[in-house]
Amino acid sequence: MSSFGTNFILVSDVRQELPAGIFRGGPWIHLATVKRGFDEYVCFSHKTNHTHTYIEEIDVHHPGCFKKIEDDALWQDLYLFLKDVGALRIGDFKKAMDVPASH
Repeated sequence: MSSFGTNFILVSDVRQELPAGIFRGGPWIHLATVKRGFDEYVCFSHKTNHTHTYIEEIDVHHPGCFKKIEDDALWQDLYLFLKDVGALRIGDFKKAMDVPASH
């Protein structure tokens, strides 16, 4: 039986600045990209404000855009996975840019 889509896979943990022309609201620093099945997630931090780090879904229909993760359990699983693989920096983690840190 296939396990496709059931486990998170760390695709990249290269720290790099995301192009401001594509990723609006930046400058953003990429911390990690994770895949599970056909879904892809990114963990990033604002370059000028490293006190907040975000985990969001990559919107495949709008390149350069991220979608808020609505499922609290999924967000928590991603957070724990990224923490376990050492991809997270010390800081205040938020579920989305418009939601107060509660995790």
